[in-house]
Amino acid sequence: MVPFGGDAADDGLHQRGPPVPARLSTEHPRWAPDARALLFVTGTTRIYLLEVPSGRVRFLTHGHDPEWSPDGRLVAFIHPGPEWQLGLIQADGSGRTLLARIPLGLRGGLTWDPRGHALYVVDRAGQTLVVDVRDGKVRSAGIPLPVERLVCSPDGEWLALIAASGGDGAPGGVYLYRRRDQELIPVTPVAATTLAWAYKGRVLLALNPATGEYVRYDMATGRTQHRRASDGLIPLVPSPTADELLHDSERAPGALLLGEIGGNRLRSFAHGFLPAWSPDGEWIAFFDSEDEEGSLCTQSRNGANFTRWAGTAPDPPLRERLVNLAIWGITAVVFPGLPALAFTAATYAFLPGTGAWRLPVLLLAWVLFYILYSVGLRGARQIADSFESSLAGYLLALAPAGLLAAAAATTALSLSLYWLVPLAAVWLAVCTFGATALTCRPAGSRRALVAAWVLTLAVTSAAAALHLQRRPAADPGALTNANTTAPLTTPVRQEDR
Repeated sequence: MVPFGGDAADDGLHQRGPPVPARLSTEHPRWAPDARALLFVTGTTRIYLLEVPSGRVRFLTHGHDPEWSPDGRLVAFIHPGPEWQLGLIQADGSGRTLLARIPLGLRGGLTWDPRGHALYVVDRAGQTLVVDVRDGKVRSAGIPLPVERLVCSPDGEWLALIAASGGDGAPGGVYLYRRRDQELIPVTPVAATTLAWAYKGRVLLALNPATGEYVRYDMATGRTQHRRASDGLIPLVPSPTADELLHDSERAPGALLLGEIGGNRLRSFAHGFLPAWSPDGEWIAFFDSEDEEGSLCTQSRNGANFTRWAGTAPDPPLRERLVNLAIWGITAVVFPGLPALAFTAATYAFLPGTGAWRLPVLLLAWVLFYILYSVGLRGARQIADSFESSLAGYLLALAPAGLLAAAAATTALSLSLYWLVPLAAVWLAVCTFGATALTCRPAGSRRALVAAWVLTLAVTSAAAALHLQRRPAADPGALTNANTTAPLTTPVRQEDR
């Protein structure tokens, strides 16, 4: 199946089953081929399986974009991480294996061959690849044009695909590719974003929710019917029988309407998001809210038998909780703990006085600074985006570092405050070119920003050492000597005279 764009749910009549985890709000649930289970993704990379008859929820594996095999025994998924690995796992949670790496990354999701022997994927360059699930070997599918996404026909003979366009990045036209003789047939120039087979492969549907256009292509006659949704409606998901289509409302997002394809008679179905039809076309699964606490719901196409599966997230697996706890602890110490400690040591010399309470107060101030600084980085990036310049955001993010280095140098060298602004400007220029040269990364990158702060720490530490050398040492006996050298005079009483 290919993820459909859209939304779908209604106030529940009853609720049952164990809690369903908080979800990733960009992925549709996936029905099993026998419509007795649902896959959904939560917590960004946790795949769960919901057994619809019993309501039992099981953690399956870590990953995203899961897809059922045609026989419902296996689940293919994309393993989380930078290497873009394809994974495979049994529906009962056993036999997890990693099949192959796709070095260039992937576009869209996964598509099974109807025989269950291979997976079709599209890499970032638009090349269609075939991954053999038995040995993990990857080969080219031989499609002679760059592809945005594709879906395989139920009999495996045809691949319906959306061609990648050239310059503007919008999807290109829709094509059919016959695997047997490698024939490429244009279907429509409509810039579709969603493809779906219906009537057991006899009808191909192509939709563009953004424009409201959808196309119905008859495989037997080659006839193409172009239609457009009514004003204010967004076409979302066609039924597997190609007789009905779910719409969303532009004025009231989440208000799902169901009606005949090409007809004007629509009826309110539910309020919810990210709908998905069951393979037999009798049920629709959706989330009742677009936030991460939305509940997974199911309802029959006639509006009856509504069930909301409870929305409170169960605990993640124990190993994941322990790993998350360790990562959280390390993160709390390293950021902002270590930078705050380093800059406390570098700036403590500039504090007047030697009170013991000044050190923890300064450390706390630096911790609060780095916490607020991480928030300020987002604002700097937004301002940079408005100016379409990453350098502007980089300079805004480094402004505190420039002021710190300039203030330390001004104090250590006993310069006038008029030098503060020129020194800050010079230091920003040094950080802009020096940090990028050290890291071999552009000025707006995170590595360059970290390198600039490390350089600022070095300059501040050097200024603190110089300041300690130039500051005159206090003579503990000065006050005593001053008191002892003062002449002692005793007032003479009048009687003594």
